[in-house]
Amino acid sequence: MQIREARVEDATATAEVHRRSIRELCSGDYSAQQIDAWIAGTSKDSHLALINNPELRTYLAEEGGAVIGVGVCSPKQGTVNVLYVAPECVRAGVGAALLERLEKEIQATGGCRAELHSSLTSVSFYRARGYCERGTDARVLISGIDLPCVSMEKQFDAVRHS
Repeated sequence: MQIREARVEDATATAEVHRRSIRELCSGDYSAQQIDAWIAGTSKDSHLALINNPELRTYLAEEGGAVIGVGVCSPKQGTVNVLYVAPECVRAGVGAALLERLEKEIQATGGCRAELHSSLTSVSFYRARGYCERGTDARVLISGIDLPCVSMEKQFDAVRHS
């Protein structure tokens, strides 16, 4: 597995991983209506916007030329914005490797903590990596549908610049 910065030509594949991850992994925690509304915001164009945004860092995990995960952070804001893994690669270290890369980006800008809004599905993943819950929240999607989530943060022991 390789972690690298996403390029414009990766937008179709990263969007597909994003959609598949939501549809196949989150259906136990969200209704079909919520899933459909959530997926509606995950197009090739939305991923192009992420990749081209100079305030964000977009990474992907790939294996054998196939994209198997995508992660986005805003280093200056100290936020993890996106982290999705292909369903067949869950529990194989892909999400952990992407998260570690995003955290390094945040630390490289002097950040001493990372914040994120976790899906209900992913709370245990983040807990296992040192994130603490700050409370429940809801993201209002473009369609007006509420998507329950959990606000979480992780304090870094020491800021390392790499």
